[in-house]
Amino acid sequence: YSPADVYTLYTNDLFKTFLFIMVIVTMFLGMTNSVSEIISDAPLLLRERMLNTTRRGYLGAKVMVLMLFALIQNSLFLVLGFHFVELKELQLQYLIYLCLLSFAAVSLGLFISAIPRLSSRAALNIVPLVLVPQIILGGALIEYEKMNQELTFSDNVPIPEICQFMPSRWAYEGLLVLQETKNSYDTGHEVLRQKLRVIKQERESLVLLHGEEWHEAEVERLSNDLERFRSMFKHEFGNKGVHDAVVVGEERLRHLLEEGKVPALFRHPMFVRQKELERLKITIPTPILNGMVLLIASLILNILTLGLLVHREDLQRIARKLRYWYRLFARRI
Repeated sequence: YSPADVYTLYTNDLFKTFLFIMVIVTMFLGMTNSVSEIISDAPLLLRERMLNTTRRGYLGAKVMVLMLFALIQNSLFLVLGFHFVELKELQLQYLIYLCLLSFAAVSLGLFISAIPRLSSRAALNIVPLVLVPQIILGGALIEYEKMNQELTFSDNVPIPEICQFMPSRWAYEGLLVLQETKNSYDTGHEVLRQKLRVIKQERESLVLLHGEEWHEAEVERLSNDLERFRSMFKHEFGNKGVHDAVVVGEERLRHLLEEGKVPALFRHPMFVRQKELERLKITIPTPILNGMVLLIASLILNILTLGLLVHREDLQRIARKLRYWYRLFARRI
């Protein structure tokens, strides 16, 4: 949707919604593809156990096959989505990001599927229970600043702690900041703005060196270049909603820094361009950092899934004993 007479990407008010739908669809496809995989392979797992086949090899093969399907699905989704919203760049960056999110979704689905004595129907019923918090707490429907403060465990936290466990939150923020910082309009526009800002800030020294007429002509030239660049690239590559969200995030971060509060990794406001790792004394662009968080979360889920597979028989034995004692207790009551 665009309020202007002629559609442009810049005036598309629903582009942020498009990004969030992309995140949720990717999670849904990844989870539904994987959530019943291990359950349906229960007889195969028993046979492979007799042949001393490693659980690590089995899980690795599952992840590789499912990620291949995810790559195809993400590619088709991006082709259609980019065509409809008229997005003409960053195809590879979007694909990499969606594949990282698919890895997290596939890993979560396999973890659910590895839970002992879980049926395929029960596993599929769990998928909506996992997706609903992703939608509500992902940062698109409800701004974190407007959420119930009882969801936070610490004071003055810009993002409730429970939201940090949502892959949709990291993927949505990463994609939005990626779109703002890597599109052709924003990158070139920022270079020209910086040049004009420097010329104006160093006016006195430049006037002494080159003269007043040179300085005025240089300011006029850069201003004209900036306006020309805006008219050529803004409506084709930029998006006002995305830009405004990042501007608000940077403003909130600036207020925190002015108050002397250097935010830790999980205390940054939403939609800032980069985040500082205080202990390591380094600053990482938000899209890269959020992608790393998705990757680490996926690896942790796969380690947990591997643990469930290795101790599957022991866990089933414990479950049978618990069910036996529960029935015995219920009869006595």
